[in-house]
Amino acid sequence: MIAHGTLPGSLYLFAFPALLLFSMFFSASETAFLSTSRLHIRYLREKKNRQAERVERLLKNRSFFLNTILMGNNIVNIALSSLATALAVSLFGSAGVGIATASVTIIVLVFGEIIPKSIALTYPEKIALRFSAPLSIFAIFALPVIATLSIITSFILFITGYRQKPTTEPVTEEDLRTLIEVGEEEGVLVSEERKILQRILDFTDLIARDIMTPRTALITVTLETSLNELRALSLSTGLSRFPVLGEDIDDIVGIVYIKDLLISAHPNNTKLSARNIMRQAFFVFETQSIPVLQERLRTENQNCAIVLDEYGGTAGMITIEDVFEEIFGSIQDEFDFAELPLVQTHNRHKVVQKKILIPGAERLETVNTLLDIQLESRFFDTIAGFILERAGDIPTVGYEVVDQNYVFTVKEVSGNRIETVRIEYREDAE
Repeated sequence: MIAHGTLPGSLYLFAFPALLLFSMFFSASETAFLSTSRLHIRYLREKKNRQAERVERLLKNRSFFLNTILMGNNIVNIALSSLATALAVSLFGSAGVGIATASVTIIVLVFGEIIPKSIALTYPEKIALRFSAPLSIFAIFALPVIATLSIITSFILFITGYRQKPTTEPVTEEDLRTLIEVGEEEGVLVSEERKILQRILDFTDLIARDIMTPRTALITVTLETSLNELRALSLSTGLSRFPVLGEDIDDIVGIVYIKDLLISAHPNNTKLSARNIMRQAFFVFETQSIPVLQERLRTENQNCAIVLDEYGGTAGMITIEDVFEEIFGSIQDEFDFAELPLVQTHNRHKVVQKKILIPGAERLETVNTLLDIQLESRFFDTIAGFILERAGDIPTVGYEVVDQNYVFTVKEVSGNRIETVRIEYREDAE
């Protein structure tokens, strides 16, 4: 009979399930606290949620938290084993030790570990918040023992030459990228939000050379270009800024802004030229990082800059719009063409009946973002370079490259340069 043991039978029946519940409590707490979102807990704490405050306080010292959990779990599991062994021995004699060991191992493993940890992984935040109060109370009562054990442990680690690393690992860029991808997969982020966040992470790695309009694609004017010619050029190109040349492309002496031309468009000013309305050019080197460049444009009250190469020659031009588009995608300004029924011009991209015309100098990364595909080139950064790499030579007008259901057709060639490329989606293209 159960009464043959050193404890009354009713106490066995009460103590065993109670200890098992405590084992489940500590196991679930460990998984829930370590799996819950620290960011959301912080958000709840800022909303004056007392449970979140307790969770954050417990996790502030992760080593102390783990020691608390481990001590509680071990005490409970050892008590369970001792109780089961005493009960089994009273019933089966010496054979009861083996029976108790096997039965307690299975019971603790299934009911004290696997089940509570599985539930805690499914609802980590809810369980962490609800268990924060009892766990905090236990931590207070166990503090003297835990502190003593921590001192002993630290001393042993010290004399063995082991140095503890920080309990929290710094968040890396790869962690953030993974979080963004998972956020979209789980429906937390929509596709456009994911693209913006990814562009923000890419932003700090960019330099002026990466996003500038290259010198071969610049539309320039001379000092003697008349206001009427400037007005016509702006209407035909949709551009609002033009570099002003001195002797050649490597001698840019200023920038003409169309808004200044409009101010000067009085009949009495018909004899004026670009020389009279141009502003001083702002110069940066092509290796200038984009975040630094953005800050310089802001502090210098500039919205565009001429990009110089290592020899001081003109490499291209970059605008504040180019910088913003690296984060937010294509942006129309007040001088871009308006949307028409069949023809839509959008930041140099003209859509004609679902076919897209873009300059050959357009960056491959921009095309990938625009089409939501992944074109790759080993040696080039532009769509023209992508086609050149596939062709192996200077392609003629009409040359086609097919990739990911898109057909890239050379529409205009000037000398050795691909000026314009048409992109068309075809379901049957491979």
